[in-house]
Amino acid sequence: EFLPEINDNDGLYDIYIDQLSNGQYGWNCLDSDGSGSSWIEIDDNYEGSSYTTTGEDAMKITIAHEFFHAVQRAYLPASNYNDFFFELSSMWIEDIVYPDINDYINSGWTEKFFNHPHMLSNIQDTNGYSIGLYMHYLTKKIAGNDNQIIQDIWEKFEINNDPLASI
Repeated sequence: EFLPEINDNDGLYDIYIDQLSNGQYGWNCLDSDGSGSSWIEIDDNYEGSSYTTTGEDAMKITIAHEFFHAVQRAYLPASNYNDFFFELSSMWIEDIVYPDINDYINSGWTEKFFNHPHMLSNIQDTNGYSIGLYMHYLTKKIAGNDNQIIQDIWEKFEINNDPLASI
């Protein structure tokens, strides 16, 4: 079982709804108090030409994705080295929580990666969004259908304080 998110002063996880720019699903914002707690801001309607998924489905995957960032912060509050892994993991959790919403497959990020892999010098160049499928590979092919491998990786982050920093 993954660590729980880090609570703020009131013990409730905050999700704010706002009118974000077209195509901005939402984000996880780190509190400035140094505790590792965070909150989520999501779009108010998910309407516009820049959304791959719209409406309630977009809201569902956004909350799953951004809340998993809160869980990740329990292991490693922030990093300048492995942003791609935060995103890669959150793209994976979208599909675990909502397997019938395939935003991560239909997005332009995945298409760019698979059509132009030669343009990447290492995995960090992907930004993580495009390779959410890689986590499924790890869980199914490497770990024999066991999602525990993803938790194990995040525990390594916690113990080693950002093991991907040297990649």
